[in-house]
Amino acid sequence: MRLLNNCPICDSEKLKRLKQYIFREQNIINYLSTLSLQSMSNESLMIKNEFKFYINHCQRCGFIFLNPRFSEEDYKIIFKTEVINKKIDVEQYFVRAIRGYKLISKYFRHKLPYKPKILDYGGASGYLLYPFLKKYDCYLMDYKKYALPKGTRYLGRNTDDLNGKLKFNVIFSIRVLEHVNDPKKVIKDLILNLYENGIIYVQVPLGCLNEWKSLDTPFRHINFFSEESIYNLFKVSGLNIIYLKTAFQISKNAPGWKLDIIGIKTPKNKEKKKIKYISTNQQRKRVFYYIPLIFRKKTLNPQNIKKKFKNILKKLKILN
Repeated sequence: MRLLNNCPICDSEKLKRLKQYIFREQNIINYLSTLSLQSMSNESLMIKNEFKFYINHCQRCGFIFLNPRFSEEDYKIIFKTEVINKKIDVEQYFVRAIRGYKLISKYFRHKLPYKPKILDYGGASGYLLYPFLKKYDCYLMDYKKYALPKGTRYLGRNTDDLNGKLKFNVIFSIRVLEHVNDPKKVIKDLILNLYENGIIYVQVPLGCLNEWKSLDTPFRHINFFSEESIYNLFKVSGLNIIYLKTAFQISKNAPGWKLDIIGIKTPKNKEKKKIKYISTNQQRKRVFYYIPLIFRKKTLNPQNIKKKFKNILKKLKILN
């Protein structure tokens, strides 16, 4: 674990500190103590059994991130490799899988003399690959090895397990980059394994909004993207952006705003029309984004309101 003085995306030193976290919970202290802490970081960040973390905002590319960062050795401890026989709840993720399939099909229309290859990076049990199984050769990478759909090949834990020999026409990564230590390295490594005119599709939460304001642990999300920062991540990595959108995603477990971005691997002299993005500061200040989030609270959830309303009507009938 080490403290960064530069932005992980654009390498700028212009970092603004938005917030400081001090984790005192004993279970977090014990867990952090097992990681491969650097002596310098250990002295500056761990004082009297308290671990300090900071939320930094890059003034050049708009990236908001948790600092310090875990090392690759730390992640090997956090994500221990094990085979998990987990049943895939296709019904729960059906909408997300079909939407991803439609979006990829819209932006990858190349007719090839061979079956195209697709990689799901960080795909867990592979539920998002179901719509692609017939038309694509399907591959998956994840820190943990799950029971996968028939016909899907597991390639390893992360991009270090790719050697550049196996190339793909399409790579997608859904709800992964908000967790990784070095998102620029991940994207650059994936590009090395992408065919010319191949596409990379990424989805992340709109973390710049308010997620970074209330962290209860430093182990989950460490990157808090906006349209500006995810755009710059793709740009500095060498991709041409062909699609970028912020949208509200309705789900039972975690409804909220998300970012979708697609980049294509093309020569620089064939760069397509520039996609416009909303800056981090603009997205943080837009009241519009906060309105749907109000209904995430149990007391204001539409289903709970409906139940309460029905109970009121029942009481009124009794009274009458």
